[in-house]
Amino acid sequence: MRLTTTGRRAKPALVGVLSEDAFEVQVMRLARLWGWCGFHIRYSVAATRGIHLLKRDGHMDGWGFPDWIFLKAGRPPKFRELKSDVGRMSIHQNFWQKLLAAAGADVGVWRPAMLQQIAEEFAA
Repeated sequence: MRLTTTGRRAKPALVGVLSEDAFEVQVMRLARLWGWCGFHIRYSVAATRGIHLLKRDGHMDGWGFPDWIFLKAGRPPKFRELKSDVGRMSIHQNFWQKLLAAAGADVGVWRPAMLQQIAEEFAA
């Protein structure tokens, strides 16, 4: 990986790093290859609703739900947050990850560096 500059302001950019959107396309292809269906929530902050409110309860149920739910007959659903290799989880995303795990769900975060592991999870 190497740093370069982009644009007029010479912002640093990592070359060879897969964006979250490009990574998502690869994950979708793997899911389809192994017969999984998927449901994607884009920008879960935009138009969602929940029981708890940030000011009152410290978190919003409607924010931070995992990006994807993958489903296949006879298999438990997979709740996955997709992040770039340098992407960080929000407090709302961490809340949902912990809640889903405590409920016994198959939940996790996938990153581009994990593509082989992701393929193995879909294939299993």
